[in-house]
Amino acid sequence: MHIREEDLKLYALRRSQPDQTPSIESHLAECEHCRNKLTQVELFAKQLAELGRLQGSEGQTDRRREPRFEVDAPASMQVLNPLSTNRVDVRILNLSKRGLRLSVPEFLQKGTIVQVLTKGSSMLGEVCHCSRVGTEFQVGILITEVFPNP
Repeated sequence: MHIREEDLKLYALRRSQPDQTPSIESHLAECEHCRNKLTQVELFAKQLAELGRLQGSEGQTDRRREPRFEVDAPASMQVLNPLSTNRVDVRILNLSKRGLRLSVPEFLQKGTIVQVLTKGSSMLGEVCHCSRVGTEFQVGILITEVFPNP
């Protein structure tokens, strides 16, 4: 049985579920067909990234309308949907009026609802994207509500 094309794409983009990575790598070590497909997917992704880079150099690359402010601030996060009772330590990397970029220890699916707590506020938001950067994941959060901490 071969690896599904969607899983190969996620693996090539380093967005596969961390628990799936070992089985994908094990299968790739034994299956020439899937290695060839992965090579094609990686080549396509590389060409697509290059095209995006070229297009981005001609115009604005940031789609946010509000300015983005670089920060390096500690926070904690709880996943609300699907519900988790665990809180994890995260870092706020940048923020804008309606968004955050966080460094988190685990992969989060697009659409996941989270609560982010800082010293001054509690924010509710929805995960817009998640990508692996080294051993961590960087997550884009669309802020839906902000509540000041008492």
